[in-house]
Amino acid sequence: MKRFLLPVFLISLISWVVFAYIIWKIPPTIPAEVGGELVKINLVYFSASLWVGLTTLVSLLLYFISFLFQEAPKKSLPLQEDLRPRRVFRTSLRRGAIFATAVLILGIFKIYDLDNLINSIFIVSIALLIEVYFSSR
Repeated sequence: MKRFLLPVFLISLISWVVFAYIIWKIPPTIPAEVGGELVKINLVYFSASLWVGLTTLVSLLLYFISFLFQEAPKKSLPLQEDLRPRRVFRTSLRRGAIFATAVLILGIFKIYDLDNLINSIFIVSIALLIEVYFSSR
């Protein structure tokens, strides 16, 4: 499992550094003298680095929290015990991606002034339904 966790941690760290660089150094709009419009490619860089950073951070947090609250080991085959951390990691990665996507969509709605209570409830309920669907399989 160490060979999976270290690259995910490094990807998370790099994406948060890129996100911080975008926040502090890259302007979201063209100066008012030129036109004062929103630069769409900067929004794409911002969104992509935020999505990767949130996905990896939330998945790592969920992965480690799941082992904090695990119950006592049961009698099972040794093969199942070897596969359990990978399954938990895939589940936490999926949940992190769903969470990051919902947060990103809510942020994009906020940028384009489409945010209201109904849209927020709709996005959160879609994210919950997706998680319920994949958890029930």
